[in-house]
Amino acid sequence: FAIRPGHAPAYLGACEQICSRAGQHLGGYTFADRGPPASAIELCRAIARSGADLGYRGLTGIDVLIDRSGRAFAIDPNFRPAASTGMVQHFGRLSRERGHACGRVAFCGYAGSLEGFLAGCRPGLKEGWLVPLALADAAVPSLKSTTSFGQFVILGDSPAHIARREALLLRANIGIFGVKRPLRDRLLRKLRLQR
Repeated sequence: FAIRPGHAPAYLGACEQICSRAGQHLGGYTFADRGPPASAIELCRAIARSGADLGYRGLTGIDVLIDRSGRAFAIDPNFRPAASTGMVQHFGRLSRERGHACGRVAFCGYAGSLEGFLAGCRPGLKEGWLVPLALADAAVPSLKSTTSFGQFVILGDSPAHIARREALLLRANIGIFGVKRPLRDRLLRKLRLQR
């Protein structure tokens, strides 16, 4: 939601989170043809309205669980931009312009410089299915890291299509947080078989 002075909180969109079994946030999906149930949106609207009443202005991302009966439970109201905010804000325009039905926010890393990282990303950037949201160069001394990091939107027609594109990034030695090596190897084998 966007909370602006003199306006009701505005719903911007939603992201379906991907979490590990241990509860680590691994990114998320946004779909052009579906979103959360109306009950979840209304619950979040009420929370955003309460934040506005207390004086908050800006973006808020609220984590919600949906139980099997469809009831929504807010578990983590973030009165700040959330990890998926960039994708949610841009996905509608990107999906219309580039014709993709699905987007995934992914946290990626590359053992080396930002220049090498972007070289591995170049095919996806050039074809328009890989959209950078944030980048950090390992060469910056204050990072004290040998790994460059990025947050990206990976666009595709479905989660399976996005998984094939993830395999291309993995083959370029770009790690994707939450995509483990056995899965990576399966994706790469599958990709080779489809060529």
